[in-house]
Amino acid sequence: MAALRAAQLGARVALIERKRVGGTCLNIGCIPTKALTTSADLLLRARRANDFGVTVSTVGVDLPKMMVYMQDTVDGLVGGVELLLRARKVTPIRGDGRVVRPGMVYVVDESSAASEVEADQVILAPGFVIARPPIPGLDLPAVITSTEALQGSQMWQIL
Repeated sequence: MAALRAAQLGARVALIERKRVGGTCLNIGCIPTKALTTSADLLLRARRANDFGVTVSTVGVDLPKMMVYMQDTVDGLVGGVELLLRARKVTPIRGDGRVVRPGMVYVVDESSAASEVEADQVILAPGFVIARPPIPGLDLPAVITSTEALQGSQMWQIL
């Protein structure tokens, strides 16, 4: 993370985040996906256990527990990143930032309160938006985004 590295190098750093630190990968991408694929892999292995001479009497899915495992994994890693940022005295600012002129970042928080942050240097990491290409059928109820899949509401259809 650029903010952590800048702080390690001695810079005074403010980190503007819309939601939680860690960005897409940590919160709604790589990490939660890997947690769920680990669960799915265990399910598939358990279903094939007999092929390896291992008897498993019942194999099932407890989606709420699976989602708790995923969220606990994400929360633990986010907590670790927050701890590292605090240790390096990075100032967290919750909101959306926009560079309005050289050395000035305009920040609007969740309550629509605005503030300005002065900076000698600015690193931009603008995040992402979900892309929905114009594909016929993409608007059908069973078609979901990766973010929706990770929320679990549509997970039973996948499993």
